[in-house]
Amino acid sequence: MSVAPSTGARLVFFRTKDTEIYSAVPASVGVDGKPVAACDYAGFNVVDVPAGTHVVSVSSARWNMPGTCELAVGVSAGDRHFFEIKPRDAHLAASLFGALLGFGLASGAGSGPFGLATAGDVARAGLVGAGASAIGGAIESAGKQCGGAFSVESVAPDDALSRVMNLRMTER
Repeated sequence: MSVAPSTGARLVFFRTKDTEIYSAVPASVGVDGKPVAACDYAGFNVVDVPAGTHVVSVSSARWNMPGTCELAVGVSAGDRHFFEIKPRDAHLAASLFGALLGFGLASGAGSGPFGLATAGDVARAGLVGAGASAIGGAIESAGKQCGGAFSVESVAPDDALSRVMNLRMTER
């Protein structure tokens, strides 16, 4: 991994294989309110920033999962900072609860013969479940500095380096 630029700092964002929760969902990485990179499951990405105070953020890059996790960080020229991106259990639980509740409420008695569910009934229940899942995640994340599908936290370079070396660079 290359050294930090002399006039700014290098920020390294990474996701390990510690859990497969949201493994199909890339994390969108932002700095000062602007999207700058993505970070895949078992991947990392590098962002160079000028010296000063910045707000780094992560959110879901797919499926319109509401919420963002933000962290303020001060950096000096030549610094290298590492940030681990992890799935948030509270968001997952709220989304699953919403999906189950929505699917259960929408499934009821089927409209087919003998009260059996038709393909249309199952599709409708699935759509209601998906909508209720998004609502559950939005409610859980509302008003939080760290909401949404992912969290971001600073990791000491000595702890992070060996973990990042086993990951692949996200190409976006």
